[in-house]
Amino acid sequence: MKNERGIVLPIVLLFVTAMSVMVFIQADYYLKEKRFIEEQEDLIVLNSLLQLALHDYLFLAEKNLENTVFQYEQGSVTLKSEILSEVSYRLSFTAELINGKKRFAFAVYNEEWNYLEEYWEVK
Repeated sequence: MKNERGIVLPIVLLFVTAMSVMVFIQADYYLKEKRFIEEQEDLIVLNSLLQLALHDYLFLAEKNLENTVFQYEQGSVTLKSEILSEVSYRLSFTAELINGKKRFAFAVYNEEWNYLEEYWEVK
């Protein structure tokens, strides 16, 4: 029995190939979305660490001009101070997560009025 006129096998192969390609595309899309969400989560945690460290520094009873390290559960923030004038300081923050990701922020702090004159973040 040599019937080579069958059309079912090529259709099944084409269908299986199309389904496989669609599954791979969806898997790739899922992995990209997952990475994006993880990056966003890290960015939110880094920003939160920077804000916490800034808040903790502003409410320290005694502010020193040397390096100050704030340890938190998710990571740490290193703060460096630089004198701009008698009452103003430039603060440099480096937030680092446990997984090694970093974010930097800078602020100008007026000690006389106890407020921030400027604040900006850098990637």
